[in-house]
Amino acid sequence: MFSGLLAKSISYYFNVRPLTLRGHYCLLNASLAWLSSYLRGIRKPFESYLKCDVVVKTWDGFLFIARAGTQDLYTIAVAERFELKNWFKPLAKGVVVDVGAYIGT
Repeated sequence: MFSGLLAKSISYYFNVRPLTLRGHYCLLNASLAWLSSYLRGIRKPFESYLKCDVVVKTWDGFLFIARAGTQDLYTIAVAERFELKNWFKPLAKGVVVDVGAYIGT
C-alpha cells in the first residue's frame, strides 16, 4: 500500500506544476490536510482536499485546470501518462495519423 502511495505522490510531484502562487498554496494546503488525515487513519483521496481550482502545467507543456473536489488532478498527473504508455506505442519507423477528435463529457 505504501509503495503505491509513494508512486502516486512522486507522479503528482514530477508531472504537474501549478502556475500561480495561489495554485502552489492550494496544493500545499491540500497536501498538508491529506497527510494529517492519512496519519489519523482517514483514507480519502487527495483530490477531495483540493479546495480551489488550480491551473497546472504538465510535464509536456500542456495547461489544464484542475477543479476543486473533482478527480481532474489525478487524471492530469497519473491517468494520462498511464493511458499513453499502454495505448500509444508506435514503431520506431512507423507513421502515426490522428484523424479523430476527443469530445469530452
